[in-house]
Amino acid sequence: SSSSSRSLEQHGSYVTRAKSAETTEETVARAMSQVLGKQVPATSDKTFWELGGTSLMAMTLDGALQAATGVRIGIAKMMQDGSVAG
Repeated sequence: SSSSSRSLEQHGSYVTRAKSAETTEETVARAMSQVLGKQVPATSDKTFWELGGTSLMAMTLDGALQAATGVRIGIAKMMQDGSVAG
């Protein structure tokens, strides 16, 4: 989709550009991987919190996803279903 081809803005110490053919799940997994500092597969059913995410990391992830997709997810939604597929 066109939203997944937008570039991620700089958040903290990293800059990433979403690939044009990237799926939504791949975009989310890429952002989660960067924020968490470890590889998160696009097929992961574990939540951001189960993977070691904190509330501060969630704010960073929310900003990264908003920059990549133009959509603000929000911390409350991440708490309800913070998995890659969610």
